Parts: sequence; structure tokens; C-alpha cells
Amino acid sequence: MSSAPPEEEPPLKELVFRPLALPDDAEPALKLISDAIAQQSLLVSRYLLRHPVYFIAPFTVIMCWIFERNYASSRTLLEALARSLIYHAGVAVAMFSIVGKVSRGYFVKRAEEVGNARGLQEFFPEGQKGYIAQWGGDIVGVVTFDYTGRKQASGKRKAEIKALTVMYKYRAEEAGVGSGLLEKVIDEAAAAGVNEVVFATPGPGVAFGYDYVPVRLRGPLKREWARTERLLTEVLKAR
Repeated sequence: MSSAPPEEEPPLKELVFRPLALPDDAEPALKLISDAIAQQSLLVSRYLLRHPVYFIAPFTVIMCWIFERNYASSRTLLEALARSLIYHAGVAVAMFSIVGKVSRGYFVKRAEEVGNARGLQEFFPEGQKGYIAQWGGDIVGVVTFDYTGRKQASGKRKAEIKALTVMYKYRAEEAGVGSGLLEKVIDEAAAAGVNEVVFATPGPGVAFGYDYVPVRLRGPLKREWARTERLLTEVLKAR
């Protein structure tokens, strides 16, 4: 009796960078951008949960007050602890929910403003330059850029990056998605005689910026933005 032929292993997925193809890439690319904006709420939530004034201090005061009240009305310390733990769990859930709502509110609203028909026109007008990162058949990253129309004092134009977004699970540095997209922009700009590549100033069609977030919540966003700027600097030096 002949043995069955071994099953062929599925081909490995390959990370590919290709030029942005409009209008086909517009909707999935815009979804990446709007999802990335909404996901910034995770940074703010973690920031609030670790903040000594906004969360830790009031949480500690409430926990102590609950224990004190339960201790006064309990017969034993063990009973007071057991009753307090039940109340503590409820308070913790309520405070975590409040933190989530506070952080999500700003970013979900902004994501909804971006991820609609107006956003398509704003971020992906006809002729928009950019590149797509594709893992297998899935679009996992996008970068868009334009050249400034004015001549600089040095006589050179600038390439301004308007959006740089990578799907959350592919953002590890070793994946090379963000750096690969930046390399594509830098190489195309160099071929066009443009040697200066920068991030665009926040405005229409630009995914960067956090002016819609209160100043007191911008700390983690500033740190994340600093990491993005360092990535561009490192890629420029490596080229």
C-alpha cells in the first residue's frame, strides 16, 4: 500500500513595499490611519492609570476610606478585609471605566472625523504620493508625502511626510515596516533631487498632531511622537 504524498507547506508570507495605488488603496489605507488615531487612547489610558495625581492618589484615598468604614463596622480584621475587597473591586472597575471613557472620547471622535468620505478626499486626493506595506495580501502600513512647492533658501525642495501608520501588531522595530516605508520615501525623494525629508506640519490631510487632546494628557503622545522622529532620523543617517 503506497503512502500518501506529503502535504505541501503553505508559502511564507512576504513583506512587500509598493507604490500607493489610488483609488483602490484609499479605503484600506484610511482605515489604518483612523484605527491608529483611535488606538492612541491606549497610551493615554496607561498614562492615567500610572499617574500619581490623576489616579493613584485618589484611588488610594478611596480604598483607605472604604477599609476604615468596614473596619469600624466589622467584628474582626478578617471580616473587614473581606468586605473591603468586594467594595475595592467595584470601585476599581468603575475607575478603570472612567479612565477608558476619558481617554477614548477624544481619539474616537477624531478617528470618526478622519474615517469618512471627507477623509478620503482629504488624505487621498487624486495624485497623492505614497507607499503601501503589504504582508501577504494584507495592507499593514501606509505612508503618504508631498513635495513642497516653494524653493527653500538653499534652492532645494522638501519632501513632507503627511501620514505614517503601521498596523498595531507590526509596529515592533524588528519587523521593519515603518523604517521600510520611510526608506521608500527617502529613495524616491533622492531620485527626484530632493534631499530633505521631514514630517509635515499638522493641518488638512496630515495625520500627525494632537491639538484636539487637552494639554494635561499630551505627555505620552509627545513621547510616542519623539520615537517616530528618532526613527526618521535613524533611517536618514543609514541612507
